[in-house]
Amino acid sequence: MRSWPVRPVASRLSMRFEQATSLLRRIGEADGASLGRELFDIASAQVPLEICTVIAYEGGKRAHPLSHAGHLCDKAIVDTISAYVRSFVSLDGIQNVISPARAGATGEPEIWCQRMAIDEIASEHYRTLCYDRPGICERLAILCHYEGQRWLSIKFYRGRQYGPFHDQEIEQLEAFAPLAAHAVRLFYSSYLHQHRLGDVLLCRLNRAFPALSTRERDLVGGILEGRSTSEIAADMGIKEMTLRTYQKRLYRKLGISSQRELLPLCTMS
Repeated sequence: MRSWPVRPVASRLSMRFEQATSLLRRIGEADGASLGRELFDIASAQVPLEICTVIAYEGGKRAHPLSHAGHLCDKAIVDTISAYVRSFVSLDGIQNVISPARAGATGEPEIWCQRMAIDEIASEHYRTLCYDRPGICERLAILCHYEGQRWLSIKFYRGRQYGPFHDQEIEQLEAFAPLAAHAVRLFYSSYLHQHRLGDVLLCRLNRAFPALSTRERDLVGGILEGRSTSEIAADMGIKEMTLRTYQKRLYRKLGISSQRELLPLCTMS
């Protein structure tokens, strides 16, 4: 298992103009269904692959699938991704890269590669469901920092019939990494604005007020999503009275006096 920052490589990415324009068109699509297919088609034209997945990691170990494609039937890929998200995110080697300390740290590279083979996975259950069953022997992940503790991954999975990646194939995928990472960042930004505007506003507030605690960020997130005080308290596992105390403390820290002033503050931050 090895991780390294993306570096200039000797290999060149061969891509038709039509492929580049098609990839750019997919960035603005709301559901992202075709994004994974475009990435898979471009990469697999250079290197034999079985599956490509695009996943957002939000707050470290929370994984949110965005797109996928491959030679396997769609159900097999979805079942594999679901098993991974449900049970195995914390066991993935990418956790060595997407640490909170590294996210946005000064001088840290923003794009990484992380390589993991099936025999490097300690969990038998993980190996069986996510590698043996779909016929995968290895994967290369391209990881790019987005904002705060958010990371995006493009994972290229190698089918067992092809054997492990060769060094030249790794270089070819690494040559594709900057373009792939940029495309996925743009797509994710558009996705958040269309589907999760509250998250966008919360990120802006975090940048303006970096001293907010995790509890305070959770509280703001609940308010921006329009949930009631009782619902937010239940999600945070605290009493409603305790939540109201947090809320008063939060408003003092933000320099506002009511919930009505919170949204304008987020949009201006």
